[in-house]
Amino acid sequence: QVLNIPLKEQLYNFYKKTRFTPKGSEWPPNIPKLIVSVAHIHYKGKRTQQELLEIAGRHREGSSAIDKLASSTYRGPSAKKARLEHSRVTKNITDIFAAVPDDPTQVFTSSSETPKRILIEGAPGIGKTVLAKEIAYCWASKELLTHIELVFLLYLRDPQLQEIKKVKQLVQYMSMECLTDEQISTYTTYLVSTKGQQLCIVLDGFDEYPSLLQENSFIVDIISGEFLPEAIVVVTSRPTATVSLHDKVDRRIDILGFPKEERDKYISQAFNNSPEDKERLNNYLKQKPVINGLCFVPLHLAILIYLFQQGSLPETLTEMNESFILHTIYRHL
Repeated sequence: QVLNIPLKEQLYNFYKKTRFTPKGSEWPPNIPKLIVSVAHIHYKGKRTQQELLEIAGRHREGSSAIDKLASSTYRGPSAKKARLEHSRVTKNITDIFAAVPDDPTQVFTSSSETPKRILIEGAPGIGKTVLAKEIAYCWASKELLTHIELVFLLYLRDPQLQEIKKVKQLVQYMSMECLTDEQISTYTTYLVSTKGQQLCIVLDGFDEYPSLLQENSFIVDIISGEFLPEAIVVVTSRPTATVSLHDKVDRRIDILGFPKEERDKYISQAFNNSPEDKERLNNYLKQKPVINGLCFVPLHLAILIYLFQQGSLPETLTEMNESFILHTIYRHL
């Protein structure tokens, strides 16, 4: 078998080891298994301008708007819910790859074609990179994409990726120096000949990819299907950088962050051995609606918990970020 060579096992081990990073005794706080719990999936065509405005409005409104959307039930199109006719809110990571249902008011099924090009969008700190890692981890644990032989998780902020212009260079990059030249050539031939049929490529951080390369590069050619058209390609990005991708993808997903019950769960796990601190933090959030409204973003909540444990109680997002930077500097002096 072509794929009975070391790369698959190497990737399995790597994704399992690097699921949660950075590691440290102080950061991040004790966190739940799943960081991103709510996603809004649009699975037929491009969204209208009105939809985009409403999504932006939900992010501006903060956690209360997300709670409302996450608790919605869709029982059929109506004048009020017309924009949700072809969308769905989910907490299940497998729904990202599920086939489009014939009836958009029903659950995802396997009766239709599975999407090949998927765009995942979200605000800074909402959990895009964590979700990318979770996809790779679940594959390595044989809980997701079980029909896929290889998952390549690529961080587009890595300058080395900017030099890649061929499939062979991509395989060499992913080999982590565990393959011989002959094995790299074997993998390359296999992927090219099958057009990437048993490959999933996860491209994390398109907004961090150089702007010139966002329009024309090997990575963009993979997204558009010029190379490896049968591969499943997942792209994560902040919404500000995705206009050029809209006509290249089959499915677009908004990560909405924490609804109230998940925020409560996160706080409970962080203060598992200190119910008094948990109560103090909850009371603080009730008194600070501005800070509370930021906590639908997992990173904001994690930073707030860390600062709270250090005795710092910020009043604004700016103060919270400044305090976190100062504490980080002091911790490493």
